[in-house]
Amino acid sequence: MKFFHSIFLLLACLHISVGSLNCLQIIAWANMIHDYSEDHSLEKATAMTFSGDHPCEMCLCIAAAKSAESAKQEDQKAPLPSEDRQSFRAEFQQLSKSEIPNVKQWRKSRTSPRAGQSLLTSSRVEESIPTPPPRHLSA
Repeated sequence: MKFFHSIFLLLACLHISVGSLNCLQIIAWANMIHDYSEDHSLEKATAMTFSGDHPCEMCLCIAAAKSAESAKQEDQKAPLPSEDRQSFRAEFQQLSKSEIPNVKQWRKSRTSPRAGQSLLTSSRVEESIPTPPPRHLSA
C-alpha cells in the first residue's frame, strides 16, 4: 500500500511541476523504453526513444495537443486592432496641456514641514483634511 502512495505522490509532484502534457510525455517515454528494450538492448532502446525517429501513438497525440494549446494561447494574446489603437491616439491627442498637471509647478506649491514637525502635524496637511460637523448639530 505504501508503494502506491509513493507512486501517486510522485505523479502528483510531476503534474504540478511540469504540467499534465509533459507528465504524459514522461509516461510515454517510459513505455517506449520498456517496449523497445524487449527487442533491443537498453542502450539502443533509449536511443530510439529519444531520437524522435520512432514516435509512438501517445507521443503523436501529445504533440498534437501541445500544438493546439500553443495556437490557443497565441489567439488569446492577439494585439489590439489598429482601429482601437487609432481611437486611443486620437483621444490622447485631444487632451489639452491644461488637463495634464505641471510637475514643476506642483513641486513649487508644496510646503515641507518645519524642522521638528512631522508630516501629519504640518499645517498644509491639517487644512486639507475635512472635519465633520458635531453629531448634536447634524441630527
